Amino acid sequence: MNVSSLDDMRRLLRGIPLDRVTTSMTINAPANILWGMFILAGEASGVPAEGLGGTTQNDILKEYIAQKEFLYPPKPALRLVIDT
Repeated sequence: MNVSSLDDMRRLLRGIPLDRVTTSMTINAPANILWGMFILAGEASGVPAEGLGGTTQNDILKEYIAQKEFLYPPKPALRLVIDT
């Protein structure tokens, strides 16, 4: 499913007991944006951020070095990884 908005994330998670499951977002570059959407969707369904569980993979440099599929060149990618 393409998740490009908060409404998409809410639709994706509808009916899932977010306080009883964990998520794994191994999506690198968009991980922080989607994690934010996940938190907002959880809060909208009555689960506070503290009640959500899961992991993200924010390894933007791996995309550049290993897969040759990247959104950001190395210097801005490193800045984004450090800042988030």
